[in-house]
Amino acid sequence: MIGSVIGTYRVESCLGTGGMGTVYRGVDVMLDRPVAIKVLKPELVNNLQLIERFRTEAVLLAKLNHPNIATLYGFVPIGPQQFAMVMEFLPGLSLDAWLRQYGAMPLGQAVVVFSGILDAIGHAHQHGIIHRDLKPSNVMMLPDGTPKVMDFGIARAMGSSHQTRVGAIVGTLEYMSPEQIQGKEADACSDIYALGILLYEMLTGRVPFVADSEYALLQAHIHNPPPPPQVLTPTIPETVAQVVLHALEKDPLRRFQTAEEFKLALSLAAAPGLASVPAHLRVAVQLPHAPPPVTPVAPVAAPFTPPARAIPSVANPTLPRPALKPTEPPWRKVLTWSLAGFAVFAFLLAMLAYVWVHHHPATPPTGSVTTPPLPPDRESASSQIPAATSPVSIEERPTTVPETDPENIQTLPPPRAPVGSTPATPPSVVPPPVASDRATAPEESREKPSPKRRDKDRAVVSERERRRREALKALDQ
Repeated sequence: MIGSVIGTYRVESCLGTGGMGTVYRGVDVMLDRPVAIKVLKPELVNNLQLIERFRTEAVLLAKLNHPNIATLYGFVPIGPQQFAMVMEFLPGLSLDAWLRQYGAMPLGQAVVVFSGILDAIGHAHQHGIIHRDLKPSNVMMLPDGTPKVMDFGIARAMGSSHQTRVGAIVGTLEYMSPEQIQGKEADACSDIYALGILLYEMLTGRVPFVADSEYALLQAHIHNPPPPPQVLTPTIPETVAQVVLHALEKDPLRRFQTAEEFKLALSLAAAPGLASVPAHLRVAVQLPHAPPPVTPVAPVAAPFTPPARAIPSVANPTLPRPALKPTEPPWRKVLTWSLAGFAVFAFLLAMLAYVWVHHHPATPPTGSVTTPPLPPDRESASSQIPAATSPVSIEERPTTVPETDPENIQTLPPPRAPVGSTPATPPSVVPPPVASDRATAPEESREKPSPKRRDKDRAVVSERERRRREALKALDQ
């Protein structure tokens, strides 16, 4: 394989061999970038089941895009029923090699690295992908301390007594969950169990279960409780130890149900230990804005006995919440808006009425209106005097008209005309007519005057005429 060209990739060296395949270092001759090329072992190319599993891994890995997961570049054929998976080249050491070289990690560094692994597995679970073979050798540690998860779906079975046989149980015995050992279907909680063992090993430098045979190791996973991490590393805080042991519960329903729960519980339990971690690495652990002290999670020290499928208390620590504002009932809001709308409508109606009254004044009715007679002026008095030849119509009055004393009539001297001018005819002075209620009475309601009344009325008229003439004569003088 070394020196051969697969598509646009040239194989340069061998990086390592596992139970089912070999990983080579290569280079993309078109893009000039390093790549990792993984192929199945030659003796397994006729196993159609493994070939299908290999292709399935590539399909699942192509769905993932996360900074803590190795990126897939391509899946190319290299021969009859032979394929190569081209992936991102990851410099550095595997987590397994790092632990063997440096031993257990300090608490702060372990929390930061493990939080990146939890982010990667949480991303895979969100896409419906179960790793099923989580262990330190499947995690690469980059030179800057960033972890990268790889090898999704490929079981390392051959070449080691600690690997499952091909066609048997999928996974590695030291990190296998009890339900996987019992032949049950693996789910997200199975990965949580493997992550718990991985964190146990990162903090203590060894796995919780060690046995002389595979059978004894399988029985320990199913029946034996894991020893507390403080037995191996006394500096581990009790709260952190309880988080690890909670992930190693035998019953899947009693473990953390998601990687997010696991990360939150670990970050809260180990908050004081993160102070010694460099700032550029501490960003991997997203703590709350105000990290609570260790005391709020002190109940984690007690053995976990949560009900089935219930989120454990360490995953959901009691944090202070802002007081909720009382909500108004819906009817009050409707009433408020209704009153506001009615007020606006009334205001508009009042404005419309005001404009209408001032721009459209009311007109008086056109019916007949009886007005009292007005006294004639001096200029029109003479025109209202009946002519001498015309008959005088006398209005009959039911009441007695009082006689007027001639001596009470005051006459004004005529104004002197200027010399050389023609004297103007003085205006006639006629006493105003006497108004009588008889004028407005209906004709049918009037009584016929008697002969004496008729003679008296004539005398009154004659007396008025005489006085008028005397007044005119006096004015002429």
